[in-house]
Amino acid sequence: VDPHSQNLIHCPWMTNPLWNQDERRPRMLWRLCLQGTLFVFSVFVCFIPMVLMIIFFGDEKVFKDKKLLMSNPWLLFLMHLIFLGCQVGSTWVAVRFFDRRPLRDLGLRWNPSWPKDLCFGFFLGLASMTFIFLVEWMFGWVTVSGLFRTARPQDSWMAAMSLGLLMFTMVAFMEELQSRGYQLRNMAEGFNIGGRRPRLAMIMAVLATSLVFSAIHATNDNSSWVSTASLVIAGTVLALPVALTGE
Repeated sequence: VDPHSQNLIHCPWMTNPLWNQDERRPRMLWRLCLQGTLFVFSVFVCFIPMVLMIIFFGDEKVFKDKKLLMSNPWLLFLMHLIFLGCQVGSTWVAVRFFDRRPLRDLGLRWNPSWPKDLCFGFFLGLASMTFIFLVEWMFGWVTVSGLFRTARPQDSWMAAMSLGLLMFTMVAFMEELQSRGYQLRNMAEGFNIGGRRPRLAMIMAVLATSLVFSAIHATNDNSSWVSTASLVIAGTVLALPVALTGE
């Protein structure tokens, strides 16, 4: 309460916590919830036909035995393709109708340095993972049990390797579009109340998206508090280029 005028200080968020009248769109929290719900719903709808086809024309045991599922590269590729389509589709719908902005505002825009940045990103990822593997191998933390082998003898090693590369590329694109694209952008805007502290809002958004990114991977096989905490750091590092360049 203002002691001089005895009137309530105007707070738009308290007046309408669901809708931003100035921006004419749902507030940040509800935009994130709507996009996440749309993604989960679209995955559920798309997976129903695939599951029915496998049950009636294939082998339903793949859904009961995770090792059997993970050993089928073609089925895994199809699943990742569905995830990719649902992620891109739900993000486009959210950006177009919830955010009311063009998709390029998430950083998906062409510029002359894009090929150079892409090649550097591929090189950095390859170099860092190679270094990590060599360190773990030297200390005996990992053991190489075979070369050029597949989980199923009937699968070609080259085909399985190519599909694996495509799947990891799709997963990387999905995670970046979700965490460092849609979530980071919306959180940075939502935390910047009144438009007075954009840098503080971006720092809060980077930390928040890193926590969400880590929590999503907390259910991975062999995960621990160490891996979960490390993913918070990894999420922060991955968000820095977006926060600094806007791309």
